[in-house]
Amino acid sequence: MTQAAHALRHPSCDDLEAYSIGRSPNADKIGEHLLTCERCQNELALTDRYIQAMKKAAASPEEYRRLRSIHITDDGPIFGTMREREDRKWLARHWGKQIDGWRICDSVDEGNEYLRESFDQMFPEHVCSEKCAVLN
Repeated sequence: MTQAAHALRHPSCDDLEAYSIGRSPNADKIGEHLLTCERCQNELALTDRYIQAMKKAAASPEEYRRLRSIHITDDGPIFGTMREREDRKWLARHWGKQIDGWRICDSVDEGNEYLRESFDQMFPEHVCSEKCAVLN
């Protein structure tokens, strides 16, 4: 087979993307081509990295909406934050010198609500000063 004939058989970017995610109707043909074509191997590697980056970005859009806080109270600083657990639930937690409380939540919105409401219940007289910080 000549180089020109070989070049005509390169899978398209869409074909490589479908192959990468396991949805290619021509997987056998593309896989065979990839055994001998360094150009397409490199293209597939780039496609795989792109897909992984998109999955990562799409996996946790809630991460950017999570509440983080520091309230300076008469009892000292009270911290509030959330982190995503391996089971895709959220651990919302308040802690300080004399407090350490948490709840497992199904979503960022539920965790944010817990952090706001529980802090307000624990410190109903608190008025935030310039030393407090609430990020959302």
